[in-house]
Amino acid sequence: MAIQLTSRLVTAFSNGACTLNAEDINSFSRELSSSESVPDCFTFGQDMPGTSCTEAYPATSTTGPCNSGPLNPKSIRAEGNCVFYAEANCGGSEAGVTLPGTPTCADNGADIMSYKCVSTFFLLMKERSQLTQSSKWSD
Repeated sequence: MAIQLTSRLVTAFSNGACTLNAEDINSFSRELSSSESVPDCFTFGQDMPGTSCTEAYPATSTTGPCNSGPLNPKSIRAEGNCVFYAEANCGGSEAGVTLPGTPTCADNGADIMSYKCVSTFFLLMKERSQLTQSSKWSD
């Protein structure tokens, strides 16, 4: 099932704290955006239909299409009703939540593997409730 979003913007960072190190040639970010209907869950390193991607390397002042290989983000800046997960396919524990109106940095100190953005705050709370219920049963 696809959920219609008006738009979303997710920036994934190879470093924590939603920052880049201009001195490190391996420090980069990927900006993922979409203004169309998208699948429920995206896993970093897998195909993300309906999403455009731009990659930036501050040490070399290089920006272009995403083609340098996989990225398991250490932090994410996003604006929208999004939940980020510690495991692929929107599994495992919650790694961060963002809301519309204010770009927010999600940084849980570990890799962020997947995410789901929904159209309304109500659906976001429903997603978080399902995550809480499933983690109660996995203990």
